[in-house]
Amino acid sequence: MPTSSFKHIALTSRNHFEDKEAILGKIVKIAEAAGATVCIDPDHCDIPSLKQCKYFEGLKGIDLVLVVGGDGTIFRTVKALEDFSIPLLTVNKGTLGFLTECTTEECPDVLPALIKGEGHIEERQMLTCSVEREGKEVMSGHALNEVVISQGAIARLIQLRTKMNGTLLTTFRADGIIIATPTGSTAYNLSAGGPILHPQSCDTIITPINAHTLSQKPLAVPSDAEIDVEVIHRKSSHEDVNVSLTLDGQTHHQLQREDHIIINKHPEKIRFLKRKEDTFYETLREKLGWGE
Repeated sequence: MPTSSFKHIALTSRNHFEDKEAILGKIVKIAEAAGATVCIDPDHCDIPSLKQCKYFEGLKGIDLVLVVGGDGTIFRTVKALEDFSIPLLTVNKGTLGFLTECTTEECPDVLPALIKGEGHIEERQMLTCSVEREGKEVMSGHALNEVVISQGAIARLIQLRTKMNGTLLTTFRADGIIIATPTGSTAYNLSAGGPILHPQSCDTIITPINAHTLSQKPLAVPSDAEIDVEVIHRKSSHEDVNVSLTLDGQTHHQLQREDHIIINKHPEKIRFLKRKEDTFYETLREKLGWGE
């Protein structure tokens, strides 16, 4: 969808990268020259060259979040985000930066046009996740990429009884399972043998991690399905294995036997500010070397 101009920008960034002060200072000048005011994240952008910028506390009055870093910085920002109507504009200063829109070298040409409203908004599906223990919710969160339920340091299989909309799917005997959005299909899901989905696909992927049986393969299910994963007791006299829940590599939670992990499609979507309406296939070729 097309955009209007952005006047109030919040800036956050990766903690450490080469020439951070100079790069962030340059980006702020570009944004101000395009007619925007910029406030900064005090935890990650408090550097001398930005001392003239105010801090932001929450995002009230902000109409764009400018994220400088890699995919991990984006996930950290998404985790903290409460108002999902505010789009993210992402500049790569990470390793691969699969989700980022431009490089720092492209900023002088790309940022002014996007800030002035010459871009497109791309919406991405998210997941909600909660943990129920003895009928009570003990944890909740959201994920842009994936929910991972996996065994700890001891290399033993875990058993995860999985239901779809209340109907038994299977009990996975594996190192764990990945429940991924279309956005997350190119991340851990892909490494574990799951399929690649276009970001606008309306599916959620369930991918076992090193399943003990060849019959348990990755499965795409409708995104509006409720997935209920129960951690099953091991019927073994050997030492039990730890099981953990991870959301986008940012949130970690220790699970107990008989915990239920409930995953649903998030009612809202993350919004990214892009130069073009669809750059997914270009990104696959250029950043993953897909098809080569």
